[in-house]
Amino acid sequence: MHGDEDETLVACALRFDGYRYLDDHPFDHSQALDDFYRTGEWRLSQLEQLAVFFMLQRFLYKWGGEMLARTSAVWRAFRSLFLLVCKYEIPERFRHHDYFDAWVQDYVPTLEERAALIRRIHEDSNYSDGDVVDPSALP
Repeated sequence: MHGDEDETLVACALRFDGYRYLDDHPFDHSQALDDFYRTGEWRLSQLEQLAVFFMLQRFLYKWGGEMLARTSAVWRAFRSLFLLVCKYEIPERFRHHDYFDAWVQDYVPTLEERAALIRRIHEDSNYSDGDVVDPSALP
């Protein structure tokens, strides 16, 4: 049921080397998530948005967030970031080339349809904003 959504979200996140970015430009990505919970807005540069999106992907699919309801506040944050970052250019230095090349070849040609699917899911989700994960739980 979630296959197309998951495939797109994961590919979009992993095309960006968030670890390298955070090594070069440390900022409190957990605080950025907390700010989003409070304001509903992302007040970050494009690269910082990509870094938070990358870290949310790691959390939701690998490091503890796998069992969260898809209506949790974390999923609201994750999908809202996808809708912002999916068309961003990735600087060469921060490309994870295996994933970046696959993104360009396999996802960009159908990105409008994929983004429309995720936008529909996002808009149709009855998010539980009380279901907030402590931002410090992020990797």
